[in-house]
Amino acid sequence: MIAFLLSAFCYGGFLLFETFALALDRLSTIRLRGLLEEHPERARILAGAGEIEITRTTTKVLVQMLLLTGLLSVVYGFTALGISPPWAWGGGVFLAGWLLTEIVLLRVGAKADPEKIVSRLLPTITAASWLLLPLAIPVRKIF
Repeated sequence: MIAFLLSAFCYGGFLLFETFALALDRLSTIRLRGLLEEHPERARILAGAGEIEITRTTTKVLVQMLLLTGLLSVVYGFTALGISPPWAWGGGVFLAGWLLTEIVLLRVGAKADPEKIVSRLLPTITAASWLLLPLAIPVRKIF
C-alpha cells in the first residue's frame, strides 16, 4: 500500500508541476516580467537573471522524475499484490493514466489564461520549491 501512496503523491506533484510548466511555456517573457512586477512576493522563485529559464528547465526535469518514480511505485505495488506480469500491468495502467491526464491538462490549459494559472500556482510552487532546488544547482552551472 505504501507504493500506491507514493504513486498518488507523485501523481499530485505531476499535476501541480506539469500544469505550471505548461502555463509557463505559454506565457511570453513580457507578461512574465509584468507578473513579477505585480506580485514580487509570490514570484520570488522567478526573480533574478535567468531564473525563468532555470525554473522552466528544472520544472520539466522534476516532472520527468515524478513520472518515473510513479511508474516504478505502481509496478512495485502490482508486484506486492501478486499481479503477474507486474511490468506489463503497471506500465499499462500508468501509460493510460498519464495520457488521459495530459489530454485533460492540454485541453483545460488551452482554454485558460496562462498568466492566471501561473499567478494562482506560484505560491504553491514557491512553497514546494525545495523539490526544485537540488535540480536547479546543476542547471545553473549549465546556463
